[in-house]
Amino acid sequence: MEKRKSEIVQTLIFAVIFLGQIFLASRYYSREDTMGMVIFGIVAVLALIAAIGHFLEWKKAKAE
Repeated sequence: MEKRKSEIVQTLIFAVIFLGQIFLASRYYSREDTMGMVIFGIVAVLALIAAIGHFLEWKKAKAE
């Protein structure tokens, strides 16, 4: 798989993970389970950082 396609696929995967983690964090928030909310929130932030990193690499590969 070429680098551009690989990077955009990874960006989409991490974006879906981010959205799923936000959903789960909101579910735990509504149950007033702070520990679960914090855990899913941290994973959501990490997935967002990974998605942004892969998006930037995709933009860089697109320019080359």
